[in-house]
Amino acid sequence: MPRPKKKNKAKKDEKTEDFSPLKRTLGVILAMSSCIFFAFSSLFVKLLQEIPPQEVVFFRSLVQVIFVLPPLIYSEVPVFGDTKHLPFLCVRGVAGTLALCCQFYAFQHMPLADATVIVFSSPIFTGVLAHFLLGEAWGLFDALATLLCFTGVVLIARPTFLFSRPLEPASQGSDLEQISASLVALCGAILTSIALIAIRKLQGVHFLVPVFYVGLSSVVLTTGAILASGSFQSVICGRSHEWFLLGLGLCGLGGQALLTRSLQLEKAGVVALVRTLDIALAFILQLLFLDYSANIYSIAGAALVLVVTRW
Repeated sequence: MPRPKKKNKAKKDEKTEDFSPLKRTLGVILAMSSCIFFAFSSLFVKLLQEIPPQEVVFFRSLVQVIFVLPPLIYSEVPVFGDTKHLPFLCVRGVAGTLALCCQFYAFQHMPLADATVIVFSSPIFTGVLAHFLLGEAWGLFDALATLLCFTGVVLIARPTFLFSRPLEPASQGSDLEQISASLVALCGAILTSIALIAIRKLQGVHFLVPVFYVGLSSVVLTTGAILASGSFQSVICGRSHEWFLLGLGLCGLGGQALLTRSLQLEKAGVVALVRTLDIALAFILQLLFLDYSANIYSIAGAALVLVVTRW
């Protein structure tokens, strides 16, 4: 009789250790670090405007697979994971790929500010989905922090449906196209939330395995899309395209690895909230490298996002 109690106690201690404050703090730090890599990824994508989005996704994912496969083989980790984890790995790979494609489509077919504010509404969906699917707490503090963070994103993005200003000439289109692209961006936010939830269910899996699945899924799906649409465009060497693509792939790999590990240590809702730091960092990179003019709304929004994510 005492032994079962000891076994149950051991299980309880193991569960407590998995969610210890130290590990949760490390999870937040890793999530914040992943934002740096993802922000530079956004900068590289912006510098590769001559290449179709699905092709950019393909090259980024190809670099990711090439660089993540050797460490997996060297560490003797099952590349395709255990059978019990296979459904969540597939969901992670497919949802992550489709989310990325939706985001690129939205950026191409609607004003960049509108697309950004919709895409980064994912913390709202992640918190709600994590509450119902994972049983994670979703209290008043989480709701308030998400609202403040989302407010900061709105101030930075300044979507045209809230702030009266001219649309970007390259993004002007019909109302139907605007609505369609908005729905696609919303789908991207929901798919991102689903991908984050799937990672949260993969706590016993090596953190590079989900990264490999995302890269492999992206390569397969984007290859099919490129062949079906006939939109392949050769990379222009001599204009730094090859280096931008390499940098994009490495930053994507670093960001995915850090994000995956952080989700194994901290709640999905918290990590999704910290990820909105991407917006503030991308805003800073635009100021430094893209000759972007700052305004009071952008500065206030960036400050609010930074304060909330550190709080």
